[in-house]
Amino acid sequence: MTLGNQSSSIAQGALGLFVQDNYKLRPDLTLELGLRYEWNMTPSERYDRFIVFDPKAASLVRVGTGIDAIYHANDKNFQTAGGLCLDAFQTRKDSTARCIRNLCRPTHDQRGVGNRWKPAPGNPAYLHRTVRLDNAINLAGPSGLAPQSVDQDFDNAYVQSWNLNLQHQFTPFALLVGYVGSKGTRLITRRNINQPANGVRPYPALSSSSPILPGTALANITQVESSGNSSCLSFQPG
Repeated sequence: MTLGNQSSSIAQGALGLFVQDNYKLRPDLTLELGLRYEWNMTPSERYDRFIVFDPKAASLVRVGTGIDAIYHANDKNFQTAGGLCLDAFQTRKDSTARCIRNLCRPTHDQRGVGNRWKPAPGNPAYLHRTVRLDNAINLAGPSGLAPQSVDQDFDNAYVQSWNLNLQHQFTPFALLVGYVGSKGTRLITRRNINQPANGVRPYPALSSSSPILPGTALANITQVESSGNSSCLSFQPG
């Protein structure tokens, strides 16, 4: 059972800077280089209503009181891109349509991530608040609390993509054959860190020193992490 029905006012800033240029090394060979800096800032809640589970202390803690931020800063996201375009058919008329093109580029996750942290303000808060948590705890019974949390070491996801294309134009048609690959790293996953093992939960209850609801029984604890990976390789005719 997840307690609380708290509203939230979540803000997350983002900063992106990008430079790119093409260099013609030979009449039939063009080099493309780029550099991007991406900073998806750590989310904040206007009234410090983020409540997360601290596995080290087996406690529920409030951001701004027990911890400084919902997760650590991700401010070193540099992305480089490079590509070559070779006019292998020696036409020198339209190298974008008649060339062998190779490009490799990493891309950090630029999607808005507010919804991923939205459950955190709904975690159980202090008993003196207007929500009657004393009744809710009794209703929860032996099933215990089921808080939503975020790994303090959460990192922004990024995807590396590369391709090798052979393009040639046969008026009025064009032929494109491509090899495309991508690899996702630090992708977002949600994991129950209180999954029973041999019938015993790693965190049966909040510690007696927890600043919020000490000693309360715990059920599933859903934690947002950056532990996922993906890989895709494909051949694409067109």
